[in-house]
Parts: sequence; C-alpha cells; structure tokens
Amino acid sequence: MKPPQVETMKPRIDTAMILSDSRRLAYAEWGEPEGHPVIFFHGSPSGRLLHHPDPRDYEGVRWITVDRPGYGGSDRQPRRQLVDWPRDVAALADHLGLETFGVVGLSGGGPHALACAHAIPERVRRSAIVSGMGILTPELLKRLFPERRLGVRIARWTPWLLRPLIALTANPHRAERAHAKVVAQCPSDRAILLRPDVREMLIANWKDANGSGLHGFASDARIFARPWGFDPAAIQTRLRFWHGDSDESVPIEMARALASSAPNASLEVVAGAGHFLFFEHFRDIVEWIQAGAGAGSA
Repeated sequence: MKPPQVETMKPRIDTAMILSDSRRLAYAEWGEPEGHPVIFFHGSPSGRLLHHPDPRDYEGVRWITVDRPGYGGSDRQPRRQLVDWPRDVAALADHLGLETFGVVGLSGGGPHALACAHAIPERVRRSAIVSGMGILTPELLKRLFPERRLGVRIARWTPWLLRPLIALTANPHRAERAHAKVVAQCPSDRAILLRPDVREMLIANWKDANGSGLHGFASDARIFARPWGFDPAAIQTRLRFWHGDSDESVPIEMARALASSAPNASLEVVAGAGHFLFFEHFRDIVEWIQAGAGAGSA
C-alpha cells in the first residue's frame, strides 16, 4: 500500500527572466512580497523548488530561489565558472528591483554564496553558508565518500566523462537511495528525510531540476574540482557558516577552514546535526540574515 500523497507548498511566483546574453534564468519566490529579500542558492544536484516546507517560517522574509545554469528552467552556460554566478545574481536583483539583499547557499550553493559576497559586497548584506562545500584540498578530498572522490578526479582530468557517469543516478528513486546512504550513520538526517513533507518536496524538486539532463550537476562538479577564481580570505561581507558535526556528506573541516580564513566570518557548529540541518534551523538562518538589514549591524 502506497503512503498517502502529501501536498507540498507552492511558490508564490514561479517564472523566469532573460539575461543580457539571451539565457533564460528561472526563479521562484516564497514568503512575503514586502519581506526582507534573501536569494537562496540550492545544492548539487537540486533546483529552485527546494524549500523549507513550513509556510509559517517565512514571516518577514521574501525568499527567492534560483536555478543555476543547466538546472530546471535555466539555460546552460557553456564553460561556466564560479566567478560568473554573481553577474547572474546581480541581473536577477536588478530585475526584481533589489538594491541590497542577503544570500544563503546550501551545500553546493555555498561556494556560489561566497562568490557573491566577494564580487558584489555592496549589494550582499550578509551571506549564510549551510552545510556548504569547501575548497577541495588534498587533505579534505580524502574525507569525501569514495564515489565523490572519483567524481572530483574525473572532473579535473576527464570532464567529458562526467555527464554519462552522473546519468547513472538520474532519477528520483536513485537519488533517494543516495540520500539514504549519506544519512545511514546520522539519526538527525534520517529523521528529517523520513518527514513526508520533506521527502515529497525533495522528489518533486529532483524531477524538476534534472528532468532535462544533468548539465547543471556536471557543471557544478567541474567548478568544485577546480580553483574557485577568488580568495575567500579577501571577503569583507559578514559571513556565517552553519555546519553539523555529524555531516557525512560534506566534512565540517571545510567550514572550519573557510570560517577561519575570512575576517568577518563565524561558524555555528550544530551538535549531532547532519547534512540536512537546513530544515531544522531554517528560522535561525532567516533571523540572522534579517538582522543584517540595517547598516552597521553586528
């Protein structure tokens, strides 16, 4: 007998804009139209439909999610680099009439949030990185799962093999099994992924984000495997890292290294939390971003 269908939260707006190079950039909005604007960068592979499923936690926030190139409704960007992303974000902010805003990067969205904090500090009030991917030094590379280590090596030396290999997991049921493997040793993650609202949302998000191919995922993999193109230590924007000490997907040492290098960064270590702490600490993250709305806030 199948479990009952769970009705997932729908975005208030789900549309796209056309960038100056004629690419389509898809985005969605959640929460309050007059709330404090926050642009959210999804993980890898994921998309703009990944969201916290409780509408009550969006009080006072205009939460904007956006597909990176090659994901969901956003067109591919050949030879994309991490430092290209802030230009797309600035164009989206202009399109939405936002002078300043906060950014939140989850997992693979973390480096993209840092890129924006570095490139457009006059617009990014605060940047939160949640369970974020860090710089892949040889030491940290050893901490990744064997499959991910293999993926990084392929991305560095034979990137043309990425898409056919990634395609082997290109369906939501295999994605769900991959999640199960990641959280096998983490009770916190296991409890989150067993929630019907989270599970149904993640499956729907996966289908939308990767339904037309794994272009976005392959592009992200190449970006993570190579130098980022900027020094995180030069970021002056206020940063906060949230990372679980039981994260089996992204080693906490990545967050520690980045938080210790940037002058205005802090690290919130969440005891017992795994990779999916975003769903338990969403409101804390929102409130920290909102606290930066005023100039000179601590």
